Amino acid sequence: MARTFEFPRVGALTQTLEPQWHAKTLALGFNIFMKVVYFCHCFPMALDLTNKILINAIKAFNPLRIRLGGSVEDQIVYQFGKQKKCPHFKKKEGGLFGFSTTCLPKKRWDEVHDFFNKTGVKLSFGLNALTGKKNSVEDKLNWVGNWNPKNAISLMKYTISKGYKIDSYELGNELCAEGIGARVDSVQYAKDVTRLRHIVNLLYPDASRRPKVLGPGGFYGKEWFQSFLLNVASGVVDGVTHHIYNLGAGVDKDLINKIQDPYFLSQVAQTFKSVAQAVKEFTLWAAPWVGEAGGAYNSGSKDVSHTFVSGFWSV
Repeated sequence: MARTFEFPRVGALTQTLEPQWHAKTLALGFNIFMKVVYFCHCFPMALDLTNKILINAIKAFNPLRIRLGGSVEDQIVYQFGKQKKCPHFKKKEGGLFGFSTTCLPKKRWDEVHDFFNKTGVKLSFGLNALTGKKNSVEDKLNWVGNWNPKNAISLMKYTISKGYKIDSYELGNELCAEGIGARVDSVQYAKDVTRLRHIVNLLYPDASRRPKVLGPGGFYGKEWFQSFLLNVASGVVDGVTHHIYNLGAGVDKDLINKIQDPYFLSQVAQTFKSVAQAVKEFTLWAAPWVGEAGGAYNSGSKDVSHTFVSGFWSV
C-alpha cells in the first residue's frame, strides 16, 4: 500500500484547480486494488469492508482521497450492461502482467460504495483504457485503436442510478511514455480521454456534481506529456496525473542507504518541476497531481518499507 500526502511546492508546482489536492491521498496499487475490488468476492483471504476497525482507521485519515486503480485496472471488465459473465483472474502466459482479464462484480461495486459512504472518503476510480484496443503488429507493447467506452458507460449509469459519489475518473494506468506492460500513443490517448470527458459531461449535466477527469496516470516522459497536452482541448482534463517512485526498485540492496541520502532523495524534485512546467506551458485549466507514489516500486522492500526510515522519501 502506498500512502501519498501533499508534497511541498517545488519550483513552479502550483495548482490552478480548486484546492482538491490538500486531502491526504491513499494510492491503491496492484495488490490492494485486487483485494479491495476483485479478490474479495472469490478468495477467503479477503479484505472485509464491513470491518469496524478498518472503517474507523480510514475515518481517522479524513479528509482522504482513495484511488482505486493500478496495474490491473486495464484488464478489468464491469458486470454491467451487456457484460453478464464475470470471470476471475487466472494466470495467463502472454497476458498483461501474466494475468487474464477479470471482472468487477456488481455486488462488489455496491459493497465498495457502502464502505466509502461510511468512511466519507473521496473516490478516484481508474477505468480500463484498453477496451477496444489491440496489440500493434510491429510492437506488442503498443496498443492501437480507439477506446471503446460502452462497458464504462454502463458502470457510470448504474453508479448514477444508485446515487453513488465519484470524485474523479482516471483513464488507464501507466500507459504513457515508455509504458509499464502496455503503452498508448500520446495523440491517441488525448483522443480517448477527450471522449471520456464528453461522456462524463453528458451523464453528469449538473457541473457541481460532475466528477473530474484525470490522466494520464503514469511516469513522466517529456515528449509524450508535451504531445498529450498539445492534443487535448481546454477543460478536457482537470488533473494531469503522474507517478513517483523515487527510490527505484524494492529489490535494490542499496535501498537502505539511498533512503537516508538527502542528495539522492532530492533528485525527484526535477520530475515535479518538469511536470509542473509542462502543465503551466501547455494548459491554463489543469493542475499537476501525484496520482500514485510509494517510495520503492514492486511493493517496496521487505527490510525497509515497513520501517520508520521509509517515511523519509515523502519528506
